[in-house]
Parts: sequence; structure tokens; C-alpha cells
Amino acid sequence: MSDDNDNLENDENELDAKIAAAVDAAVEGLKNKNGELIADKKGLKDELNSLKAKLAEADNAASEKDEAAARANQDMEKLEATLNERHGKELSELKASIEAKDAQLQSLVIGNGLKDALVAVNVSKPLMPAAEALLRSSTEITIEDVDGKPTAMVSGTALAEFVQTWSQSDEGKHFVSAGGNTGAGAKGVDGSGRGLKVTKTTRSD
Repeated sequence: MSDDNDNLENDENELDAKIAAAVDAAVEGLKNKNGELIADKKGLKDELNSLKAKLAEADNAASEKDEAAARANQDMEKLEATLNERHGKELSELKASIEAKDAQLQSLVIGNGLKDALVAVNVSKPLMPAAEALLRSSTEITIEDVDGKPTAMVSGTALAEFVQTWSQSDEGKHFVSAGGNTGAGAKGVDGSGRGLKVTKTTRSD
């Protein structure tokens, strides 16, 4: 009986030892796993902090860029204001000079060109101002560059050619001297304007 008790006690001790060993192994495994989890968590936290730092750096860079652009824009506005203040008078004078030269060009090219064209078709001298006024008011005369030379034009036709055609029309014939208008049904004028009927027309072309 005593031997049986001893054997039972030995079995219990052996079982307790196995259980203790299993528990120790399990605890050790949990400790190792916990260590791994802690390491992983630390790694993720480090990555998160690194990402936050990069985002903050990018945001700061964008802010600095925006501020630099704003400063550059302000500097440009200040520069323009300074230039306008310093050179406004010169710019105004230059603009006035350009406008004056343009007016002079209009006078020379269109004014003289129209007079020369009317003389060329033998418009009566006393009626010259009336013919010029009529053509100026009823047609749009522009200045175009033809072979590098400013030329008076009417709807794509040279002014001289246009006046030549006009002088042969029913309206133009009234302004042409008898000696210069020999077309069929031509009616000359003696300079007094008697029997003269002027009709103001507007060319649509």
C-alpha cells in the first residue's frame, strides 16, 4: 500500500512538473510575442512620425513658396507703380507724339492722295473742296502697307483707282471739267455751279 502511495505521489509530482514546464513555455512564448508586437508598434510609430515630419516639411515649403510668390507679386506691383510714376510723363508724351504722327500720316497719305487723285481726273477747281468732302464722308479711306509703302485704300482698291472710277459715275461726272469728261452723256461745269446737283451717297463696299 505504501508503494502505491509513493507511486501516486511521484506521478502527481511529475504531472505538476510537466504542467509547470508547459506554463513556463507558454509564458515565454507570450513574452516573445509581446516583444515582437511592441517592436512592430514602435516601428509603425516611427514611420508615422517620419511621415508627419515629411508632411509638415512639405506644408512649410508650400507656405514659404506662397509667401515668396506673394512678395514677388507685391514687388512687381511696386515696381510698376514706381515706373509709372517715374516715366508716366514720358509715356504720355510718347503717346501724344505717336498720335500726332499718325494724324500727320493720315493728312499726308489720305489728304494729299485724295487731292492728287481728284486733280488727276480733272475735277473742276472750284468744286474740288465739295468733291473731297463728299468722298471723305461717303467712303471709308484707310491706310495700308503696300510693298512697304503706306497707301490710301478704299475697300481694297487704291484711292487713285477708286477716284478714277468714281469720276466716270453719274455722281462724279458733275464734278469733272468739260475738257476732262468726254464720256457719253457727259455734262461739264463752268465753275459757277449752275445746274449742279450733288447727291451724297455712301458706298456699302
